[in-house]
Amino acid sequence: MLNRWLIIAMFVNAFVCDESHTDSQLAAKHLARVLQTAKCDQPMPRVVYLSKHLSKYNKKYKPFATVLYVCDSGSGCCNDETQRCVAKNVETIVLHFLALEVTVEGNKKSVEAITFRNHTKCECRHINSFRLSFTADEELIPSDHIAWALYSNTINETGDRFAQLEVHTNPIHGDSAQAYHAGFIEGYLTADLMAMHWRNQIELYCDDKHKYCRKLFKFLDRNLKETQERVRAERNQSSYWHQIGLVLEQLTGLQDGYNVKLWGHSPEGPRMQVDSRGLIALTIIPELSEFELFLNKTVKTKGRDGSCSAIVKPLPDGSDLYVAHNTWVWYSMMLRVFKKYELNYRVTADSQEMIPGRISAFSSYPGALTSIDDFYILSSGLVVQETSITNINTELWKDIRPEDVVLEFIRNLVANRLAESGKEWSQIFGENNSGTYNDQFMIVDYKRFRWGTRSELSSPDLLWVLEQMPTLVVSQDVTGVLRSQGYWASYNVPFFEQIFNISGYNKLVELYGDYYSYNNTARALIFRRDQSKVRDLTTLYSLMRYNNFENDAFSRCDCVPPFTAEYAIAARNDLNQPDGTYPFDALGFRDWGAIDVKITTNDMAKRFEMLVVSSPSYERQQPFQWSTTKLSKSIRHEGHPDKWAFSPYFIKWYPYDTEIAGVTIAESPAL
Repeated sequence: MLNRWLIIAMFVNAFVCDESHTDSQLAAKHLARVLQTAKCDQPMPRVVYLSKHLSKYNKKYKPFATVLYVCDSGSGCCNDETQRCVAKNVETIVLHFLALEVTVEGNKKSVEAITFRNHTKCECRHINSFRLSFTADEELIPSDHIAWALYSNTINETGDRFAQLEVHTNPIHGDSAQAYHAGFIEGYLTADLMAMHWRNQIELYCDDKHKYCRKLFKFLDRNLKETQERVRAERNQSSYWHQIGLVLEQLTGLQDGYNVKLWGHSPEGPRMQVDSRGLIALTIIPELSEFELFLNKTVKTKGRDGSCSAIVKPLPDGSDLYVAHNTWVWYSMMLRVFKKYELNYRVTADSQEMIPGRISAFSSYPGALTSIDDFYILSSGLVVQETSITNINTELWKDIRPEDVVLEFIRNLVANRLAESGKEWSQIFGENNSGTYNDQFMIVDYKRFRWGTRSELSSPDLLWVLEQMPTLVVSQDVTGVLRSQGYWASYNVPFFEQIFNISGYNKLVELYGDYYSYNNTARALIFRRDQSKVRDLTTLYSLMRYNNFENDAFSRCDCVPPFTAEYAIAARNDLNQPDGTYPFDALGFRDWGAIDVKITTNDMAKRFEMLVVSSPSYERQQPFQWSTTKLSKSIRHEGHPDKWAFSPYFIKWYPYDTEIAGVTIAESPAL
């Protein structure tokens, strides 16, 4: 069914030094895009004839021509055959000409000032190295395409769905060509959402924190430079650094697609760049809270932003294994895109072996290559999810240097693409630990699941758990815990004692009580009580949407009123009382809550499918609505529907359409 889809394909029209190249040559010769040294250098003088340049005017000028400096093939060649030598910097100049205008009343002479754009610096860019084709028939896509995509955005038409994007690349081309054009096609298609998400999340971020942002940009710029240099030095020998190079090239394409769509190549526009002030900032939104602590913007002594609830739940009869996640975040983040990437990369640059995780399906956001939530279904048979954990031990930051680490979102993608098991995923992710966006990751290996009997949990390595802190990563096969408990739940508290203690949670329990404990925090108690009632998708969906804070004993606190909507599987802190009294901010009234649910099963994961919903929990409370909420009216939410009371549905991928889910809240005393 194509009634909801738009297909866009990208084809090669490559030129180097005015010589045309075939697609097979492109695939063979494609080189690294990121900060590549090329001959493209200084702009060259070119004669510009005013009659041609200003043909819409019925005037003649003296002199009839002028000289401008222009970046083109005469300025030098680009080593990458999909690039052109174009302007990086442009200055505006004003020149005066004698104008002669012929009218019925006679000739009129005047001096006219004309504005030109003069190129002052050149660079190699992919702009104009391809053409785009829009079609409703996949059979019209030629076999030599680089990438094609399908895009559907009904966020403001029906409001009940995420935007949905599929990107596919062609393995006949080199990895770098695939990566760049996969990014470009996404940036081009989702540019409007990216711009809105940027304005909602990043545009004002540094307005009141200039000192901190200078330190942030300095760290990120140094880190990006070092990462790029290591890519250039090591990608030919290392699968790890080859994949990091592809991440950066995909980001570069994402930037260029965005710029072409919104700004039409115009250098004067606010172009989004792959640097600390552009796409990197948009991509590391979840890491920013750690950077605020790391760079001394804030001091964390109590309270935490518990971000996400998750569960891995085998059915008692062994008939299925469920993986479920909901994302806790501020509500302006509810502009969402579900994505599926089929990126046909090789393990290394000179290998013919495809990466295990070449296909990934995940919940995400405009402008992000990662899930951010995180929730991934991978072609390797792995399903990866996480909930965040907080480091309040400032001593751990002292050994983090920008030249020694790789940012979390890059390590996340590389592990997803290269790993075939939970153990491998943990080993890859743990390399070059940045200590930012510290999480508890759960890696479920469905290849290890044996359907139909209780013996499905006897296989080792079915579930690995990894926890990260600055300078320390701990991981372990916890299939035995899953077997003995009958579930694994995650709720923003470290499981491993070493991580629990080094991060400072042990001291927080002594100071502030069970909110910080692993076994007795509210969500641990609710999961323990209610997980045994999960028997199908309906009951699991009910558990992941559960919030009965005014009636549930586990939601009570030393507060006025005596309960908090934070103490639930799906938080709704906007429902707490603005004038209430709470022991620390995390329990009180604020812009925070669970904004979705994602669930997959053994069978659904094989098709990269999920049961999802996009909205804060509303089954027992009023739906969240921007026009009526007591939250500040200054919170940016451009592109959002007003009222969030949307139904669950099944995410399916081309050629299948999405499907409304027959899922309701289960009728049970607890659920």
